[in-house]
Amino acid sequence: MPTPNPTKSDKFSEKQLRWAEEYPKDFNATAAARRAGYAPESAGDSGWLNKQIPALMALVDERHRSLTMSADEATRHLSDMAATRLNDFLVVRPVQGYEQVEMYVSVLADKQREEITFMEAFAQREGIALSGEFGLTPMGKRLQAAKEQLLEYELTLMRHGPDAVLLVASKPIIHEVAELDLVAIARAKNEGRIKSFKQGKEGVSVEMYGADGAARDILKLNGRYEKHNEQKRADVVITLGGKPFPGQTTTQAQDE
Repeated sequence: MPTPNPTKSDKFSEKQLRWAEEYPKDFNATAAARRAGYAPESAGDSGWLNKQIPALMALVDERHRSLTMSADEATRHLSDMAATRLNDFLVVRPVQGYEQVEMYVSVLADKQREEITFMEAFAQREGIALSGEFGLTPMGKRLQAAKEQLLEYELTLMRHGPDAVLLVASKPIIHEVAELDLVAIARAKNEGRIKSFKQGKEGVSVEMYGADGAARDILKLNGRYEKHNEQKRADVVITLGGKPFPGQTTTQAQDE
C-alpha cells in the first residue's frame, strides 16, 4: 500500500478535489476515486491515500455537512410540504366579460335581417365592392358571415319553434378568474415543496406531496409516531440524495 505524502496535504489536485465531492455521496473511497477520474486499477489505493490526508478529509466533512440537514431543519421543510396547497399557486385577477341574457331567436333573426339590409345599403351608397378578382372583399366577407348567422337562426326556429331562446352577450361586466402562478410553482419546486410540475396540452400539471405523509414524517422526527418512538435521537439527520430517511441516522457504506 503506498504511503501518503503529508507535505502535500494542503495542495490538492483536481482529482483529489473531485474525490472530496464524490466521497460523501456513498462513503465508498474506491468508487469515489473511479468517479473522480482515477484509473480503475489504482482507484482502491488512491481512495485509501486520500483518506489519510487530514486537510482533504476536512473538505469531505465540509461537503458532507452541506448535504445534510438537522432534524429541526427537516421538520421545518416537511412542515412546508404539508402546508403547501394548490391555493398557494393561484392568482385571482379581474377580467372584463359580458353578462349573458336569454333572447328569443326570432328577435335575433329580425335584428340580423336589419343588419344585413343596412350593410347592403351602405355598400351600395358608398360604392364598396362586395367581390373582386380574388373573391369576396372584406365588406363582402362581413356580409356573407351575417347571412350565414341569419341562416343559423332560421334553422333553429325551424327545429325548436317560435319560442326558442339563446343566451347572448349583454352589458359588459367585471368578474374574477383564478390563474396558476408559474413563477410561484417553479419557486416551490426549487424549494422542494412540490414533487414536480409540467406544462402540457391541457394546461399545467402540479404533483404535490401528500400532507398526511409529510405530517407522519414530522411525527417520526419528533418521536411521536407510534412505530418510531424508539428512534428518537438527538443526532437525526436527513442526507439529501442519500439513503437515510426521516427518523433514521446517517449510515456509511463500506469501502470495497
